[in-house]
Amino acid sequence: MNGSKNVKRAIVPIAFILSLAILSAFLITNEYQKRNKPAKTEVPQTEEVVSLDDLQTSDVVVLLEKLTADKKLRVRRLGSVDDYELTYDATVPFRNKYGNSITVSEIKNGEVLDIVYSKHSGQLLSVSISSQTWTMTDMTDYEIDANRKKMTIMGEAYQFGADLMTFSEDAPVRLMDITNIDTLTIKGYNRKVCSIIVEKGHGYLRIENDAYFIGGWIEVGQKIIRPITEEMLLPVPEGRYRVKVTNRGYAGEENVVIVRDEETKLDLSKIKVEEVAIAHVQFDLSPEYAQLYIDDEITDYEDRVPLEYGTHKIKVTAAGYQTVETNIKVGNDYANVEIALDPLPEDETDESDQNTQTPPAAGETENTVTEETESAPVSTADTTSADQTTETTTTISENKKIYVESPKEVEVYLDGNYIGVAPVSTGKVTGSHTITLSKSGFITKSYTIYVENDNNDVTLSFSDLMAE
Repeated sequence: MNGSKNVKRAIVPIAFILSLAILSAFLITNEYQKRNKPAKTEVPQTEEVVSLDDLQTSDVVVLLEKLTADKKLRVRRLGSVDDYELTYDATVPFRNKYGNSITVSEIKNGEVLDIVYSKHSGQLLSVSISSQTWTMTDMTDYEIDANRKKMTIMGEAYQFGADLMTFSEDAPVRLMDITNIDTLTIKGYNRKVCSIIVEKGHGYLRIENDAYFIGGWIEVGQKIIRPITEEMLLPVPEGRYRVKVTNRGYAGEENVVIVRDEETKLDLSKIKVEEVAIAHVQFDLSPEYAQLYIDDEITDYEDRVPLEYGTHKIKVTAAGYQTVETNIKVGNDYANVEIALDPLPEDETDESDQNTQTPPAAGETENTVTEETESAPVSTADTTSADQTTETTTTISENKKIYVESPKEVEVYLDGNYIGVAPVSTGKVTGSHTITLSKSGFITKSYTIYVENDNNDVTLSFSDLMAE
């Protein structure tokens, strides 16, 4: 019993001593760590320095839309199809290409701009009409080939890409909405077209009660001269015109106003018709044995030919020579017309020679010389008596067709000539043409198409017409 008590008495002081030893060791270790820990270095706070070049960037863009209420411009970078918006305020300078101050309202959609802006905030810093690009205004001499992404302007070829933007009345339109009778402003860079703006559009002249004048001629102003066919609906540039119709020795005239995208009706039964004067035209043809066709009838031209005042279709053919087809406009009592045919190339076959003499189909472009003979000289000795112009015609394919499938149940016109109600087809005529769609209660619409000179049919479908 006494031994057990002695053991307990011995354990208590030992435990106490061990506890003190552990505590001492902890305190010593902690103090050692404090003394050997590296002192904390205080880093002063400094403001980050950013280069001004990192805050702003410049671009050449096409203006797509002015969001005036939000003070934003929606633009597209040249060569890109992505659009983005930038903000502006009263401090942003707007300048024309000469550096003069202008307002944002003076910049049209479709304009090519040089801009500087903050790429962090999207805030515009300066805007100016680009001096790096070219602009052609009041353009009527052009042709658009959407398939090849090619535009011919005054005989010069230019390209365009998917980034091309087209506008009419400050709103985006499709490229095919532009017809070859519209007046354009064209903007580009090097040989590339960047944007097209329709400055002067077109409306339509619908011919009614035309039975007497079918086979005659209609003249709208000085540039549109067409044979009269049934139920014509002519696309005509907007403006005021004096319209003249002639046939079988009689003529009538009427003033019309053409409004953009609207139809104007001309009732031929209500115009005053008068007998026309007769002119006497001398034809000097080379070679001398060439055959002369006037208004599709073979004509003896040994003596002066009596012709009614107005427009007449002329065709001259000769074996071994290229055929010439053109129109003359007779305006005085006497005139001399000289036509010299070019020889056929040596490798030209009899079959191709026959093809060049095929008369043009209804609706073919007037005032023309056939594609193979556009260089053949056609002249008049008295320019006040007979006027004529020449341009390349299209090639007609008798075996291939142009099909217009939709929208269904609309009237379809090719270059102003009625061809039927869709779905409908007509003979294939290559080159640039205007397709017009019309239906009562809907807005008439025209599209420009380019038909390739290949051995394929052409099938076309268009969007539904919009209700009036």
